[in-house]
Amino acid sequence: MKFDLKRYYRSFIYSNLNDTTMLICGILTVFFSFLGHSIENGFFSGFLKSAYQTLALLLGNYDFKATNIVSKCSLYIAIVFTLFFYCSVFIKLLGKKLRTWCFLKFCVKNHIVICGAGDMGYALAKDILNKHQDKKLLVVDINPTNDNVNSICTLGGYAISGNAIDKDVLNKLNITKAEKIILMTGKDISNLEILDAITKVIPEADKNDPDNEKNIYIHLESKENYEILPSIKRSGINIKAFSVYDNAAQTLFMKHPIGENVDTIDNDSVNLAIVGFDAAGLSVLYRALALGHFFNGKPLNVTIFDNNHEKKRAEFLKLYPINLKAGGIINWNIDFKDDGELFNKDGIENFNQIIFCKTNVQASLTDIARIIKNQSAHLENKQFFIFIDKHDGIKGIANDIKIDNKNKMDIIPFGNFSQICSYDVVVNEIYDKMAIRADQRYNQLHKPEYETNWGDLSPFLQDSNRMQVEHLPIKLKAINKLLSENRFLEYDEAKEKARNRWFDLMLNNQNVSDISKIDLWDKEIKGAKILATYISLDDIEKLAKMEKHRWNAFHILNGWTTLPKPEGQDYPYRKDNNKKEHALLIGWDELEEASKYIVEDGIKKNHNYKSDDVETVMRAYDMIVSAFEDDKILQDENSIYCKEIFEFKRKIDSIKNK
Repeated sequence: MKFDLKRYYRSFIYSNLNDTTMLICGILTVFFSFLGHSIENGFFSGFLKSAYQTLALLLGNYDFKATNIVSKCSLYIAIVFTLFFYCSVFIKLLGKKLRTWCFLKFCVKNHIVICGAGDMGYALAKDILNKHQDKKLLVVDINPTNDNVNSICTLGGYAISGNAIDKDVLNKLNITKAEKIILMTGKDISNLEILDAITKVIPEADKNDPDNEKNIYIHLESKENYEILPSIKRSGINIKAFSVYDNAAQTLFMKHPIGENVDTIDNDSVNLAIVGFDAAGLSVLYRALALGHFFNGKPLNVTIFDNNHEKKRAEFLKLYPINLKAGGIINWNIDFKDDGELFNKDGIENFNQIIFCKTNVQASLTDIARIIKNQSAHLENKQFFIFIDKHDGIKGIANDIKIDNKNKMDIIPFGNFSQICSYDVVVNEIYDKMAIRADQRYNQLHKPEYETNWGDLSPFLQDSNRMQVEHLPIKLKAINKLLSENRFLEYDEAKEKARNRWFDLMLNNQNVSDISKIDLWDKEIKGAKILATYISLDDIEKLAKMEKHRWNAFHILNGWTTLPKPEGQDYPYRKDNNKKEHALLIGWDELEEASKYIVEDGIKKNHNYKSDDVETVMRAYDMIVSAFEDDKILQDENSIYCKEIFEFKRKIDSIKNK
């Protein structure tokens, strides 16, 4: 981390020139002044005169005549402490306000705005000020007595009090010139109201600057509120919704992919247990279902343990009306049980990963202790995760838990506030870079005549691209094992066979080919030629099937259904965003036949949609190098990214340099 002298200086000033410093400097001023004058005037006979002269010095009268060297030194020391006293008074009364006023008047542009200085907003502000010192931070909070506001200024940021719904406050924040706007008040309704106010202010100011796109990040704890965003969204405003619980689940699976400790190349199944099904448990389950699709095609088996499991099951199905047992176009099996069943003699035997998501962290630790005591025979090759929320100190306890006197338990904390509210996780520019790259490549395949602006995509499509990126670690785990040291085929032969297998389409007894699309492998898609030649085509197809399952699962979780095909006719449309119907929400084996009947804008597409899932696999290296220019990020042990990403990049780079 780069040392910032200015920030350190500000922190030193605001941390040290405070009430205590003011009092100490005042006392020392009186002491040394009275001592110096008493030496000249006499300790007893000149007491009143010395007291008067001390008061005069404290008020700024430094005109004194001292003949004694000790008296002189004492009075000069008193003057120094007087200056510190005045500085403390100035800082206390005007310093922060004057500094903030100057910033708002002259420097408030290309800055980050955080609305809300509660626990979440303050954690984010601290992370930005400590780790991203090149960024200017301005925080607004409705509570003028919030101690976090002063602390942010102490750390080197800027903060004001006010209601961010007020147009005057937004103008004061110079919201139209902000680089990023992050809404973290802690209440969904407040964040939505602020978002609505911002979207009305920005278009007014940006009429003459339509290319000045704004990035707004809004914390929404309730999933239902995500549905409100499309009605608020305006052109030129990119809105990303998040919740700290989603961030907890995301960071967990970014570092430790589902099935990390399972051989998903062969026939092993991933069996996941989620203990506790409140907000954190719900977010973990959603991401597990969206991401838990594996090379061997085996279904993800998830069991939720909760002492109110029937009610939680009903709430889950209300939010996500899906089949708990599913096969074909998606693969999962979901079960809800009373949490007491986990502590039976063989309760954890069949699970690979057990994730404790209870809001009461102490209860989770107690549960783990019971499992260690009663089921020690079944602990081998298990991964235990514990959601720790604001209890960062639990990390040390979790790391020290032992099975016996020698062997430590593999317990991995996740969701600690300092991480899930960090800038890298909330903004997540690296994953967004890869998601944007994925969208650009999709457009090159389907709509090369124009590029879609990322900010113009709906939140659903943006999240669809992001989830494609989040699934990369699971794909890369398989790819890293499948990559051969030698070529399976020469590139031209591999490309020809790939064209026949996934790109050709038989229409009206005529072979139609997307050969121009596969030509992208030659230059445009970095690393595609290596994947095409160092992995067998059969394995590439399995990876593509895996991607198809993931794509289907994401759509189903977000309420989409399959568009029925009229008998003997083409599909009326490929998808309907309003009805949430999609013609391609089908299994891999049905894709080629369905592709023959896709019509868009009255024109037959002549596109084999199997190639889309193949292309997603072939883009893996291209997406990674678009975001990770420096391998140090991936090599860092404290990185939030899993080892599979670095391993994959290293292997491809090694083959390229042969």
